[in-house]
Amino acid sequence: MQYRSGNNVSCLVFTPDGTVEINHLYGNLKLPLFNVNGQMYARSATVNALLAKEFTAGELYAVNASVTTLTARSATIDNALTADELTVNSANISKTISVNELSASKATITTTLTAGLLNAQNATIEGLTKTHNLRVNNLLCAKEIKVQLNSTWPDYVFAKDYNLLPLSEVEQFINENHHLPHIPSAAEVEENGINIGEMNAKLLLKVEELTLYIIQMEKRLAELENRNVVISD
Repeated sequence: MQYRSGNNVSCLVFTPDGTVEINHLYGNLKLPLFNVNGQMYARSATVNALLAKEFTAGELYAVNASVTTLTARSATIDNALTADELTVNSANISKTISVNELSASKATITTTLTAGLLNAQNATIEGLTKTHNLRVNNLLCAKEIKVQLNSTWPDYVFAKDYNLLPLSEVEQFINENHHLPHIPSAAEVEENGINIGEMNAKLLLKVEELTLYIIQMEKRLAELENRNVVISD
C-alpha cells in the first residue's frame, strides 16, 4: 500500500508475521485509525512519525510519536512522544515524553518527563520530571526531593502568644489517645498514609515544643539551685 505526498512516496507494508513497516517516509504520514475489529493491531510497528487517534500494539518503535491513546506491551521512543494517555507494560524513552497520563509496569525515561499523572510500579527517571501526580507501587529512590508546602512552617511556636500545653495536659492527651497532639494516629496513617511535607512540619513543631519545655525546665532547675544556695548559706 502506498501513500503519495507531492513527489514523495511512502510504503505501508503488512508482513505475514503481523509486522507493520513504513518505508521511505520523507514527511509526516497521518494514520487516522486503521480498523481491524475497531482498532489497529500489530506485533511491531516502526515509523518515523505516528499521528493517530488510537494505536494498540505488542511493540511500538518510533522516532517521533504523537497520539491520543497509546496502548502497548512494549514502547521504545528514541526521540519524542506526545500523547494524552500512554499505557504500557514496559516503556523506554531516550529523550522526551509529554503525556497527560502514563500508566506502566516499568518506565525508563532518560531525559525529560512531563505528565499530569504518572502511575508505575517501577519508574526510572534520569533527567527532569514534571508531574502533578506521581504514584509508584514499588521503591522510589531519589538523590533529592523538594516539597513545596501549602501549610505554614511552624516557627509560630516561638511566638510569645503561642499556647504551649502544660506537660500534664500532654500526658492526659497521650493516655486518652495513645499518640501526641497534632500527630496522626497509627490507624490514620495506615488508612490515609502521610504527606511528607506536612509530617516534617508537624515533627518540627514537636521539636520546637520540646525545646521550649527544656528551656522552661532549665530555668526551674536554675531557680532551685539558687534556692538551695540561699538555704545552705
